[in-house]
Amino acid sequence: MSQVLTSTALMRMVNFTARSVIDMAKIESSVGHSLRMENTEERRKGLEWDKDKTHRDLVYIPELFGEEKTSLDTFNEQGKRDIQKYILDHVHKLQPRTPEDLQTEIDDLLKKMRKKRSSIKKFAKPYPDLYEKLVPLVDKQNEEFSEDELNECIELIKSSDMKRVNQRVKSIQDYFDLHVQREALKQQRNDKTAINNAVLQETILKLPSTPLGKVSNDFFIEALKNFYSEYYPDYYIKAIFFHGSETYPEKDEKGDLTGEELGAHSHIMVNTRNAKTGKYDLLQAQKKKAIDYILNHPDEFPDINKDLLKPNLILHRRKRKNDVLQPLTSQEARENKEMRRALSRMGEAHQKMIFRFLNKQLKPYRINVQKVVYDTDEKQEKKRNIDRESKLRKSEREFNYLNQKISDLKDEAKSAKEQKRDALKVLEQAEIHTKQLSNYIKMREDSLELREDEIRRLNEDFDQRLKEAQEQLENKYPYYFENAETIDKAVEQVEGMKAMRDVVNRVEKIAADDTHPLKKMHRKAYRASKSYRSAFDWAKGKYYEIYKTIKGEAHKNDPSNKRKSVINFVSDTLKNRQKNKL
Repeated sequence: MSQVLTSTALMRMVNFTARSVIDMAKIESSVGHSLRMENTEERRKGLEWDKDKTHRDLVYIPELFGEEKTSLDTFNEQGKRDIQKYILDHVHKLQPRTPEDLQTEIDDLLKKMRKKRSSIKKFAKPYPDLYEKLVPLVDKQNEEFSEDELNECIELIKSSDMKRVNQRVKSIQDYFDLHVQREALKQQRNDKTAINNAVLQETILKLPSTPLGKVSNDFFIEALKNFYSEYYPDYYIKAIFFHGSETYPEKDEKGDLTGEELGAHSHIMVNTRNAKTGKYDLLQAQKKKAIDYILNHPDEFPDINKDLLKPNLILHRRKRKNDVLQPLTSQEARENKEMRRALSRMGEAHQKMIFRFLNKQLKPYRINVQKVVYDTDEKQEKKRNIDRESKLRKSEREFNYLNQKISDLKDEAKSAKEQKRDALKVLEQAEIHTKQLSNYIKMREDSLELREDEIRRLNEDFDQRLKEAQEQLENKYPYYFENAETIDKAVEQVEGMKAMRDVVNRVEKIAADDTHPLKKMHRKAYRASKSYRSAFDWAKGKYYEIYKTIKGEAHKNDPSNKRKSVINFVSDTLKNRQKNKL
């Protein structure tokens, strides 16, 4: 029997809101990355994934393609935009609207409900039991119509002898759906709960130490699908992506390549709206599952305060008095500490629940995964760096695809330099051997009257030895002889780009700090010296060119960028006026 492989797993959840334009930009950027949309300069340059590996990437969208897992390479940019629009359609509908707009939609739904209600009363009237149960429900316009009550009415219809049973059942279900939509709009009108809560949840599954191919690519999709389907069936799965184009080579403890690839992972996008109630409460549902896990496994959480096991804990916040932010009282501070501990235990419980599920899914592969433990100072610092960089754009992160490539190139160059050093040593030994042969021949010529054929034989032997030494070098170190010049130039270019990027980052940091000594000196010199102003204005234009090359976008203060914006504005204004005239 084969041995069970112990590996690590990372399952991270990111919750998106739709409160602002910035929130929407974050959602669209994340979905665009998963779809491999080349709608930014970084993506067009291949800084977020390897374009030569995108044939590995898959997408699963049950509402569009059923159970089929489709290669992302089969879609063009327009097709990917259409998929992005589908994934975010419920989010776009939640963009802030006026109470008047919401009320109009509520009234429209009420009109449809009234028509359905008349039809339902008419076909239910000949059946007293059904009529007595059903009519009060459809008359309760401002009360919740539960799914249990719906199912009870459907059973009464199916058990009756009325005609067109399926049509009657559909009428009841349609009325219930209209009711759910109307209640959701009323909730949004009254307190904007849907806007303030998470509207989309993205979960990332990664097996960091499991080489590509040890588990199937489909597993990454099926594991996430099965988890949400089993634990959260009332929340629609919008899409699941498998990414095999962000992998990197595995190295052993000595730093040598093993020939395997690491880094395969998957993303799932889930609508946080409950399909039954219309409420955006996936996070509350997950807390309830975590609480159930804690109560069912008390030995794993001996220090938990069960009175705080609530899905809607709200921390105390500092209040303002006379425009001054007041500190929390000692009692509030203690309660916050206890609530944070309870929330942390809920998160831990949910993680344990996830890993138990994953290990069941991985059993056929004989792999047992564990959570990544940050038990040393070095690992904890790495975790803090990862958390900080998670807030940056993918192209700006230290551990992104581009920097991984730079690191690989440096390792490759280092290996080539070592081969070069070894090759030079062999050449030096060959030169010594050649010199010894030459001295030997000279000695023989001086001491003996060698025959011409014997001298010719020695020369041929010497040539043969040189040829063999050269072939030995070329066979032993082919990479350096074929790519030495290219590697040296590539290393020099990478180091130059890295240094220039560091300079740009330092300049931007100084420019943003009004208290920096250099900025103060610059202001004085700029006001005092005409030649300084002239030199600075010239250098500023060059700097904007460098900034655009390094960052892939124009500087916010670049005049050419502003002129383009003005030209676009004027052009759009003229077009609108022309339309109005027509």
